[in-house]
Parts: sequence; C-alpha cells; structure tokens
Amino acid sequence: MKIYITLVLTFIIATTTIAQEDKESKREKIKALKVAFITERLELTPDEAQTFWPVYNIYDGRMGDIYDNERKVMRELKSEFDSMDEATATTTLKNIQALEKQKLEARTKLLSGLKDKITSKKILVLLKAENDFRRDLIRKLRGDKNHKRDKR
Repeated sequence: MKIYITLVLTFIIATTTIAQEDKESKREKIKALKVAFITERLELTPDEAQTFWPVYNIYDGRMGDIYDNERKVMRELKSEFDSMDEATATTTLKNIQALEKQKLEARTKLLSGLKDKITSKKILVLLKAENDFRRDLIRKLRGDKNHKRDKR
C-alpha cells in the first residue's frame, strides 16, 4: 500500500511539474510570437528598436501583472458570486475599477514614453498591432484555421 501511495504521489508531482513547465513554455512562445509580430508591423530602424523595446517591455510586464491580478479577482468572483454579500460585491467592484485605472495609467505611460522614441504613426501602428495579435491568437487558440489575417 505504501508503494502504491508513493507512486501516485510521485505521478501527481511529476504531472504538476510538467504542466507548469509546459505553461511557462507556452507563455514564452507567445511572447516571442508577439515580439516578432510587433517588430514586423512597426518596421523599426535599429536605433528605434534600441529605444523602443525597453519602454515597451516595462509596459508589457506591468500589463501582465495587472491581467494576472484581474484573473485572480475574476476567479474569486466566480467562486463566491452566489453567496456574495453587498459589502464583498462593493469591494470587488472597487478592485476591478482600480485594475482598470492601472491599465489606463500603464497605457498612458507607454504612450508618453514612446512619444520621443518613435513617430506618432508608428505608435498607432503598435496599438493596432497589439489588437491584431490578440485577435489572431484567440482565433488560433479556438482552432479557427480559416481566418484571414488583416494587414491594414
């Protein structure tokens, strides 16, 4: 019986570790695809790229943290929704509003940080490229193989 329990625990631990590594691997792969997508769309000069990526990476990291917090709040909301009292609902709503404000502040900081580094047109191309990438990624994850990539 001890051997059986040990084997089951070992299997569970190994599976969890592999799943975590796989999740990190997927995140890195998506990040690399996003960098390539944005690079292709912006057509940055080497000088522009050298000043653009540090600013963008700070923004992207901040947005990742905000989205992680948002997912946490939404998971808690989903699990507690039916039994939630008004005070908890008010607190949750304030948390969601605070996260939305953080997103706006991060985006504003990005735009002001890029203003002197790349042209306004390239900033607009960046905003469109982010939306296009997100839309394409969602379509690919859903398995929509017949979608057409919009390059406008």
